[in-house]
Amino acid sequence: MFLQAVFIDRDGTIGGSDSVIYPGDFKLFSDVAESIQQLKKSGVLNCSFLINLVIHFD
Repeated sequence: MFLQAVFIDRDGTIGGSDSVIYPGDFKLFSDVAESIQQLKKSGVLNCSFLINLVIHFD
């Protein structure tokens, strides 16, 4: 099976807290950026969600 995309809950999962944090104030947890880079290098689309907002990591 080929993995094409990963959809990740943003706040409290890859960073931030249990509260909604605006994009400019958002901080990733340690090692998350490295994990996202590994997914990107393998060709997997990475999307993170905040309520109805979709953030695409380029």
